[in-house]
Amino acid sequence: MKKEGESEQTAAGLTESTQKPQKRQGEGKNAPGERTAAEGKPAPGKHFIYIGPSVPNGNLMRNTIFSGEREQIEASLSSVTQRFPKVKNLIVPISELAAASKEIGQTGNALHRYFSELVAEFRKGAEQK
Repeated sequence: MKKEGESEQTAAGLTESTQKPQKRQGEGKNAPGERTAAEGKPAPGKHFIYIGPSVPNGNLMRNTIFSGEREQIEASLSSVTQRFPKVKNLIVPISELAAASKEIGQTGNALHRYFSELVAEFRKGAEQK
């Protein structure tokens, strides 16, 4: 039987510590990286990313990150969203980025359709110039 703090050999030949992890100061209050509004920093879930195609003339670039409430973000993009309303549908919470990116690449879902329709609108607008 091993004493606490000693290592033991695993089946893979790797050393594994049996010592219990120590709690760090302040741990347990919030999840790692989570900040509260009381700390003067944005609360989790208030970060969004635009995953659509870049809007012509540099008005909005793909993978632009926004902080704040969704309504504020959409208001700040009103010049773009009035011309291209589908842009609103491609602004997603960063926490959903992986799943949304996967959906864009798969036909048969709304995000893919919005992305494709925006690309077509941008091309049509470029051809008219």
